[in-house]
Amino acid sequence: PLRADARQALVDEVHHAALAGAQAARLGARVELPRIPPPVTRPAAEVALENATAGCVHEAFAALEAAWQAGHAADPALRAVLGRVAADEARHAALSARIHAWLLPRLCPADQARVEAARVAAVRRLRATLARRPAVAVDPRPAHGPALQLWAALYG
Repeated sequence: PLRADARQALVDEVHHAALAGAQAARLGARVELPRIPPPVTRPAAEVALENATAGCVHEAFAALEAAWQAGHAADPALRAVLGRVAADEARHAALSARIHAWLLPRLCPADQARVEAARVAAVRRLRATLARRPAVAVDPRPAHGPALQLWAALYG
């Protein structure tokens, strides 16, 4: 099921881009959809490193942030899109956690340590990035106060 769920996550991300593009177009912006590069075979340690940082850290926070945005957006259409994105991102974060649990024990101890160190560093960098957000929200993302509360809910 990991492969099937990973393929579905890719489909979801393409759909998110289309949803965001439609919202932007509705507001007068011109948006080009991203191009998906062909898959390449990579070493397990490289996949584990990317999954630990992009998946386990950033997807998890994206899910929480999108849920926050859905609850705070004034525009009903945007609320609906963000609610859908939040649910998908939560599934993606759960998938990343499953991949992490499956892949990490298959790595040598040195790679395991490197992956865990990268995950911890990504959590710290995310907090630092959120702390630099403006005190008052200037876009749909939460300002630094609520963003740091979301971070603390995930990473304490």
